[in-house]
Amino acid sequence: MDVNVFERISFNKIKELIETESIYNDILISDQINLQPSMEITYSRIEGIVFGYCMQGTATIQIDSKTVFIEHRDSLVIFPEQILDLKATSSDFKGFIYILSLTFLDQLSIDIQRLLPLVVSVKDNPVCRLSEEEGISFTDYFLMIKKKMALKSHPQQLKIIQNILEALIIEIGHVYKQKHSVELSKTNRKSTLFNQFMQDLGTYYKTERSVSFYASRLCITPKYLSSITKEMINKNPVELITQCVLVESKTMLKSTSLSIQQISDALNFPNQSFFGKYFKRYSGMSPQQYRQS
Repeated sequence: MDVNVFERISFNKIKELIETESIYNDILISDQINLQPSMEITYSRIEGIVFGYCMQGTATIQIDSKTVFIEHRDSLVIFPEQILDLKATSSDFKGFIYILSLTFLDQLSIDIQRLLPLVVSVKDNPVCRLSEEEGISFTDYFLMIKKKMALKSHPQQLKIIQNILEALIIEIGHVYKQKHSVELSKTNRKSTLFNQFMQDLGTYYKTERSVSFYASRLCITPKYLSSITKEMINKNPVELITQCVLVESKTMLKSTSLSIQQISDALNFPNQSFFGKYFKRYSGMSPQQYRQS
């Protein structure tokens, strides 16, 4: 089947299917989940990243043609490019989900490049059984976010929720890394090369932005590296390199008092003007505009 024919499920569509709370079509949360055939989400892609948790009962879904069975204390991560076929939940099912837009994820001040090596492992192992303590922690995060989403009049509502979600994503990354032992679990050559590329990217992204540099470290061609990253996460190396540089740039602009020239130097740009053009090309605004936004 041509992957381009799969329906993309928007945030508005999700709101029609399940009871949710949302902010600016960037964050959706729900604890009213009942995955029945009437939901009409078959062989579809959700326009955001999904984090879910099962508190009671069971659920069955299919991710990229792989059937996944979810039970009590199981967490779930689904990436935007993954193909979903929602099957059913048991009559006693209780759980909750977060759905975050990619635009919202780009705004978070977290060290994304350190989490990137987890992507392949999580895609291959989307379900993770939590301990009782971890399950309580995940539930507490949900209840806290739900409470903060009710504070409609609070001037810093979005920022508060962003900070909570940043902590949650870091914790999810830590749990999956511990459970799945990412460094030891991959024997497939393409997965091994992808993981090594991501590790190299996390080490060198501040100074190296050429695909050929990373390909040479892996002793493969840039074209082959591109085919691997496209297959693994549907992004090319340039997109991944740019994402790391932008996240670091935005973090430094918002979280430090460094001048734009100092940030340009720290990220190994030839000069401030070049950095400014690069940043505006990919973010839509100048570094100064972003700092003041």
